Amino acid sequence: MPVAFFGRVLHFCNPTDTLSCVRQRNCMHWIILLFAILFEAAGTTCMKLSAGCTKLVPTVLMGLFYCTYFFLLTVALKKIQLSIAYPIVCGAGVALIAGIGAVYFRESFTPLKVIGTLAIVGGVIALNLAGTSR
Repeated sequence: MPVAFFGRVLHFCNPTDTLSCVRQRNCMHWIILLFAILFEAAGTTCMKLSAGCTKLVPTVLMGLFYCTYFFLLTVALKKIQLSIAYPIVCGAGVALIAGIGAVYFRESFTPLKVIGTLAIVGGVIALNLAGTSR
């Protein structure tokens, strides 16, 4: 089912027929990009848990998660434009890490941090809109 998104026609999975969509690879690269975002957030979380690379397990996990992130991003970039994928990864990563910091690490989430996070996400949207105009 095609959907217009920022001037581009995207083909999303039909929720009732996800398996055939994956087989046809219509949305596989977007799913891979989503997993890349999750691995990037996991790597950044482990970076915090490693206490400056002084704890072995979080340090090793950080390396594994970041290697997986870069691999998945590279695969996703086969079908998704760099100028679209990378801002999405960065914006979603920032928002996800801000949420993890607030919930898991009990970091302050002040109104200024909320505004800053929204500005980054808004910037990602603006970059995507600018990329569609010719």
